Amino acid sequence: MRKIKFRGINKRGEYVYGDLTHIKRRIYVSGYKVDPSGVAQFIGEDSNGMEVYEGDLLIDKAGNIFVAQLFGEALVSEATLKI
Repeated sequence: MRKIKFRGINKRGEYVYGDLTHIKRRIYVSGYKVDPSGVAQFIGEDSNGMEVYEGDLLIDKAGNIFVAQLFGEALVSEATLKI
């Protein structure tokens, strides 16, 4: 079974990780108010075990760069997170 968790950016510009909550038109990740435009869902791990979230840039073994997207069951283990 796939992990369901999220990443968001708090008011100090730091990433926070965990559960997503909606309260009165505000969005929180692990209790921190976050910018809705910066929220991304966890989709798996890359070939190095790094967590990958929607919108992350990945590079495959052939050097192709693509944007991580969630479509059903995610498979990102053949790619590497591009930092």
